[in-house]
Amino acid sequence: MSNQLMEKRTLKKGEVIFEQGKYEDWMYDVIQGRVGIYAGYGTEDEKLVAEMGAGEFFGEMGMIECYPRSATAVSMEDETCIEKIAQGDFSEYFRGHSERIYNIMKQLSRRIRKTTEDYAKVCPADEKPAGKHAGGILSKLKNLGGADSKAKNRKPGEYNKGDIIFEKGDYEPFMYDIHNGKVGVYIDYGTPEQKLLAELGENDFIGEMALIEDCPRTATAVALEENTRLQVVDAEIFDDYFRERPAKVLMLMQQMSARLRQISKEYLKACNAEEQ
Repeated sequence: MSNQLMEKRTLKKGEVIFEQGKYEDWMYDVIQGRVGIYAGYGTEDEKLVAEMGAGEFFGEMGMIECYPRSATAVSMEDETCIEKIAQGDFSEYFRGHSERIYNIMKQLSRRIRKTTEDYAKVCPADEKPAGKHAGGILSKLKNLGGADSKAKNRKPGEYNKGDIIFEKGDYEPFMYDIHNGKVGVYIDYGTPEQKLLAELGENDFIGEMALIEDCPRTATAVALEENTRLQVVDAEIFDDYFRERPAKVLMLMQQMSARLRQISKEYLKACNAEEQ
């Protein structure tokens, strides 16, 4: 990869790195210091959405999706050092920085988890769905669940409408690739507080956060159509994606980015409604 795709900057406290609404197809790696991600920066509705420190990434949604900035990034300390990573040849970036790609995915997953938890606290139970997309290198993942991981013995599954694919709290270190049909992702499924967070279809993924973060399921997945067909993707298959099918990994990152973007939008909307 050309060194022209990487550029370091040292910032003062309060310095704006990028502004909401601007189009920039690159992301940043925090080398030292802290960066605040704000919605409505400089207005009465200003809200700190996230705070990023050393070793974390920000602005990845703009690069992954080629979408205008959904927030403003501001240095929170003097001597904050960041590295700009241009989009360039993304396939080349996969080959040379696979560990960093995994870290970006893990960070996206954590931000989705945190924002979903915050959203659940302020969103009415009858809120509408958050949208269609409401989370070598994997040696650590290969040990998740041990050699007898349940995914090893599973075949692509076919589900009928209303079938539960997995439940909140389940520990299953694998995700699903949707080959046909639709799947709804719910929090508080089966209770009066039930909320549909996302509706996913063909070529989308579900359950990726459990695989990437090695954690229990945070939501319940339910088939929304007859003959919904899913493929189990465990750590070994996911490792193959990194080596042989980087486009599939990019597709997953785009889905996670879109999901974070949408759930953040719905969370801010719910917060504003609650304050009025």
